Amino acid sequence: MRKFAVQFVVIIHVLFATAIFACLPIALIYPRSHKEILFFIGAVLISQIPYRACVLTKIENALRGEEKYHGTFMSHYLEKVFHVHVSDKVINIFSAVYFVVAILIAIFYQLRQAF
Repeated sequence: MRKFAVQFVVIIHVLFATAIFACLPIALIYPRSHKEILFFIGAVLISQIPYRACVLTKIENALRGEEKYHGTFMSHYLEKVFHVHVSDKVINIFSAVYFVVAILIAIFYQLRQAF
């Protein structure tokens, strides 16, 4: 049962990460979705404040028990699935830049609409 729960959390995490990565293309293709993008990115960032990490990673590691991994979800699965080692620092910098760009595009669309 625990293995099923871990797999379920991993699937939810993959879908969640896909939604996060979709924010920037959606902001560029459908600029009127700026409010939804800002709300979603804000919710993602606020949810990480208590643990300084993704809540889904904490849940997955709690379910894994002794088999938990250290670092981020992205670095762990990039290495496990694609055999590509990317440090957590690089993942965090990429994520921060990605979020800032998506937020700026959404904000500048709103500013452009105001003028």
